[in-house]
Amino acid sequence: MSIKLKRWQKITLISIAGILAVLIFFNIWLNNFLRKNIEEGFNSVLNAKVNIEKLKVNFFTGSVNIYGFSITGKKDFKNDTIAYLEKLVLKPLSYDSKTMSLDFRDITISELNVKSIISENGNNCWENIIKEDSTARKEAENENLKLFVENFTLENANIEVIDRQTNKNQYFRKINVRINSKKESGKIISDFSSDCLSVTDYLGEKSFSVSGNLKYENNIIDAAAVLKADNFPLNINLKLNVDSVSLIASELNIDADFSELPVTEDIISKGKLKLKISSSGIFDNNPVKSINAVFSADSLTLLNTASNKELFADFNIAFNYYNSTHRDIKIYSDEMLLSSGDEQIKGFINFCLNDSVLAADSDIAGSFGTGVLNEIFEDVTSLPVINLNVSSGIKGNLNAKENKLNGEFLTDISFFSKQAKIPEFTVAFNKDNFKLNTFICSDLLTGRFDYQLSGFENIFKSGTLKQLINTDISSIHIPATNGMADPGNITGLENESPDFRFPVKTETVFRLSVDSLVLGQKAITNINAELKYCPGLAEISNFNLNIGSGILSGKASYTKMNDNMQLVTDFKLLDLDLSFFANDSVDIAGIISFDFQNTVYEGPDTTIYRKNKGSNSLKIKGFHVKTGFLREYEIDEDYIKIEDTELYAELNADMFSISPADIKINDASINLKGEYNILNNSILVPVLFDIPDKYLSSKIKLAISMFSESSEKRIPEKEKRNTYLLRIGGTITNPEYKVFE
Repeated sequence: MSIKLKRWQKITLISIAGILAVLIFFNIWLNNFLRKNIEEGFNSVLNAKVNIEKLKVNFFTGSVNIYGFSITGKKDFKNDTIAYLEKLVLKPLSYDSKTMSLDFRDITISELNVKSIISENGNNCWENIIKEDSTARKEAENENLKLFVENFTLENANIEVIDRQTNKNQYFRKINVRINSKKESGKIISDFSSDCLSVTDYLGEKSFSVSGNLKYENNIIDAAAVLKADNFPLNINLKLNVDSVSLIASELNIDADFSELPVTEDIISKGKLKLKISSSGIFDNNPVKSINAVFSADSLTLLNTASNKELFADFNIAFNYYNSTHRDIKIYSDEMLLSSGDEQIKGFINFCLNDSVLAADSDIAGSFGTGVLNEIFEDVTSLPVINLNVSSGIKGNLNAKENKLNGEFLTDISFFSKQAKIPEFTVAFNKDNFKLNTFICSDLLTGRFDYQLSGFENIFKSGTLKQLINTDISSIHIPATNGMADPGNITGLENESPDFRFPVKTETVFRLSVDSLVLGQKAITNINAELKYCPGLAEISNFNLNIGSGILSGKASYTKMNDNMQLVTDFKLLDLDLSFFANDSVDIAGIISFDFQNTVYEGPDTTIYRKNKGSNSLKIKGFHVKTGFLREYEIDEDYIKIEDTELYAELNADMFSISPADIKINDASINLKGEYNILNNSILVPVLFDIPDKYLSSKIKLAISMFSESSEKRIPEKEKRNTYLLRIGGTITNPEYKVFE
């Protein structure tokens, strides 16, 4: 039986079908439009290539699904996918343009794989990933968007840390994170959990998990969590007051109950280990107001019944730092005991140091080694081994009036791990001296460091406190890197007052000896110097280092007597081959030598400037560097080349003069000379440019003509070349520039 539709029913069905077809077409168009715009947005911001396989927007639920989001690196990482996301699901809840608040009901990230790679040249794939000149970076810095997510889920993520210089890798696998949050009457309450597997050469494969809750209310973060390492629980409590009006206060408590250690057949464990830290102002730019820490072991016992190896610890050590009307540092303990077999350390310590007194009361002695932990757990832990020998019976006070410190504090420590060895670390302290001696052997540094502080009785008096620092290093290895890290905007340092203001004069001698400083695949060798500092004198002598075939040597001193100052410099660089700095991304060569010898005086009596004298020379041979700078200005050349050039400058009384010099850079010529008057701070530097037509586009010529003036003196003209005179005058702090043609 067939149903005969009425005319209006047919029209309705056709209309619905048409609307659905339009919606489907619009959805497909919108998905592709959004996918391409998101790709273009990321690619305009990142120094990487971003690709999205598929994007879907659900009109009915408002959710956005992104599939196959990948980031491919550039340059050293052009063949590496440094991030790949299988699926991202965003379910927005609301957006308030007035408060700049964006709320999500759900964010789910599935199968995320991230790689952090250090290339053979020492570059990190995530370093400078955001373009410095991107408007998105500036907008992000100024944007005050408040983001809230009710349910966040990360499923089966993986992180690989790959070092292609050392061929050592680390893996974090099967990472799962769940965070559920809700808003209640001005506060945010969250519960969270996470777990992962860590694979390293040092620890092998270990499992980690964390679960807990967090509350944010009235600028106070209060969190509690249980961290498990191979199912051994650590209880963590954190409280942080982030109120910007007052000092940031923090509290951190970590405790481990060893009775909860996973049960094994041969190991008995009990007792507790606790760490409590509180602070005020430590996260601010203002001076730190206080730090308090307590580290304690409550009858901690670990016993391997099969090998009969046992460790027992019972101690309570505290550290206090206060900075108010006066400053105090205190380290003290109750009677403590560390024992294992025939080894034990027993006793107490009590030290106090402030602006006016050093007080000590200690009686502790014995030896102990942490290697017993690896014996108890039968190498399952692979912990570093620390051997400690201590003997302290120092007591008494040291202040401006008296030195009644009696006895001596002696500590001898050795440290052994797979990454580094410190076979010697000794500290000795008595009423006359403080000594520290250590020898370090690691992949990055091998050598010894010795420090001695003498004249200790003068620390609170007007006498001289003498410091002697000796370093004798056979090798320092620094992984190669191209570029320098941005230190960021460092603020608040100018407000930081010294922790202690001892009324003492200090004389410091620092002797440095480094056989080789290895930078990637290259080495700076034979580094030697002696630095000396005391009131009125700072000097460096016996300075020398070899950079490839080049040798840099010299000395300098700064002397101040009453209101007069003398600065003497004498540095020489002989035959530095700039190809030493060349690598896969830097093409540079040339030989540079210089000889700088100057004696400069300064004081309220200007006649002292008559003593100034100096001679300076700079020689350049066969210089070239490959750059894209020239092509940015439509110059069809890849290299900047400088013909053999010699520059000379002389210091005579109050005048520093640069002798006339001709410098040829590619097909352009520069003729210059200059004068700087030290007394009135004035400068006069005329520079004559002779530039071929092929280097100047019509736009550049027009720009120069807009700022140039007609010269009163005739400037020589040449066919198919352009001549300009740049005159730099005024003062060194406020120079004036004029261009003549």
